[in-house]
Amino acid sequence: MIVRTKRLCACAAAILWAALIVPPARAEVLLSEGFDGGGFPPSGWTAVNQIDAGPVVWDLNTAFGEQNWTGGGGEAAMVDSFSFFEQRYDAWLVTPVIGLPTDASGLELSFLTVLEPWSGDETADVDVSTNGGLTWTNLLRWNVLNPVEGLITVPLAAYQGSSARFRFRYHNHDSTAWDNFWQIDEVLISSSDLIMGDADASGYVGDNDLSLVLANWSLDTDWAHGNFNNDSVVNDDDMSLLLAHWNEGAAPTGGGAAPEPVSLAILAVGAVGLLRRTTRTAA
Repeated sequence: MIVRTKRLCACAAAILWAALIVPPARAEVLLSEGFDGGGFPPSGWTAVNQIDAGPVVWDLNTAFGEQNWTGGGGEAAMVDSFSFFEQRYDAWLVTPVIGLPTDASGLELSFLTVLEPWSGDETADVDVSTNGGLTWTNLLRWNVLNPVEGLITVPLAAYQGSSARFRFRYHNHDSTAWDNFWQIDEVLISSSDLIMGDADASGYVGDNDLSLVLANWSLDTDWAHGNFNNDSVVNDDDMSLLLAHWNEGAAPTGGGAAPEPVSLAILAVGAVGLLRRTTRTAA
């Protein structure tokens, strides 16, 4: 039995202190995809099935009747082998071409993920191509029996100045393959000196950043006011990114890593009252 906790939605802005004035954001978001646009694949993305007529393909989690187990908001991209007994597969989900700046600092690919293995023979790859997909270079590979979950970050400094596509590849060419699933969400390619979640550019993710997210909840705004994934609205996706990086960086002089009582109360209320628990049982 696998238990996942799913997205935090904050409703406590009314009790928040006044919003802080912050400097302009220094982050550049090159790609942001939360798979919440309704259609699949998203615009500019391609879902490729390398096995002729094979049923194991990338789609939205809802197409398989599954929850979003990644911790992200809304829907996730998912590929499912468990529903198809003894079917070899090679399923790709490929991003649009992304121009990576030559002078970027902190250039990285990040995404939320849950990979649930079954046989241990399945492989999940994250690859990059700088020639339009003619050849691919592996950035990250999982071929394990233990689940992989959480926020994944892949440095991209080696690819500055290139036009790149990124591939999420789930494959097992054994004719008797019967595995489980892989989900990804909140795919972000960004260039920044900032820590994800550091809205006020202080070098530390903490109370001030939480205040900015809550004060600007549901507003169309920018990084400096809590819109970390550049999707035009501050929402539970941004809260997920903030909490994933809570307390990262150097705490302000004279301050500790522990959140202030008000922030602690907001987080506690959100965790107890607004976290939805879902359970997936593999028969």
